[in-house]
Amino acid sequence: MSKKIYISGKMGENVLSKATKRKFEKAQERLVKKGWAVINPASDVFQKDAIKHVRIEEKKGWEEISEKPFNWYAWTLLWDMHCLCVCDAIYM
Repeated sequence: MSKKIYISGKMGENVLSKATKRKFEKAQERLVKKGWAVINPASDVFQKDAIKHVRIEEKKGWEEISEKPFNWYAWTLLWDMHCLCVCDAIYM
């Protein structure tokens, strides 16, 4: 079973540019060739999963128990942290 690696890098865009996606895709291609199972946060699959996660968490009503409403970035960061926790390494 191959080890998992998370690709980390600057994204910071609401809608990812083609250049950003391509940068992450190139890293993924290199890592797959080396035998890694890759978690690519710039991939369409990851982005769809993150959106699904955010919508589920928002429905739980966390705003009621926190001082400030959780926002999109907080939920996506939580999703990223979950994904990092299942990885053996981080590629930067």
